[in-house]
This record gives sequence, C-alpha cells and structure tokens, in this order.
Amino acid sequence: MRVPGRLIVLFALPTDRGYARLGVTATKKVGRAVVRNRQRRLVREVFRRHRHGIGSLDLVVNVRPSSKGCSYRDLERDFLATLHRLRRRLARDARPARSPRPDKKEGS
Repeated sequence: MRVPGRLIVLFALPTDRGYARLGVTATKKVGRAVVRNRQRRLVREVFRRHRHGIGSLDLVVNVRPSSKGCSYRDLERDFLATLHRLRRRLARDARPARSPRPDKKEGS
C-alpha cells in the first residue's frame, strides 16, 4: 500500500512477524550523498523512536526531494501523519464487505 506525505512516500505491507521492519530509499534528486545519508539517518531515528507503535508492518520510506533542508521535527511530524493515514487505510480495507440488502418481497 502506498501513502504519500509531504516529505516522504510510505509503502507498507502487513506481516505476521510481530515487529516492524524498515527500508529507506533516497534518490539523487534529494541531493548529494551527504544529504541523502542525513535524510536516511533521520528516517531511521524516527522509526527507532516510534517502532513500538507501528505494529507488524514492513515499511519502505522513499525520501522526497522536498525533504532536503527539513529538520528532524518536520520529518517526524510528516512520518507520523503519513503513518496515521496508512493505519486508517489498513483499518478501512480490513473491514468486511457489507452484504447486499435483501429485496423486499412484492405483494406481501
């Protein structure tokens, strides 16, 4: 499942492992190697601090070029907001489908 944010794009896959895993990507559009590595470190730190609340998901975070000069707090806020939207979508998709209403019998 893909959920875009302002600074990141989050890809998630529910698992039955019992813990969360993380992968981080940052393309050259984000900046030179120093900038990309800093953004990866920030994402890993946000994940480490909030891992307990993520649940059993495999996450891949794509860092967007707009995250280039952002602070830790900005990235954390966007990560948590995107994760919240992801949880809502997972909950919505997990609900059982409604059964169609039975038609009223005519003439009764």
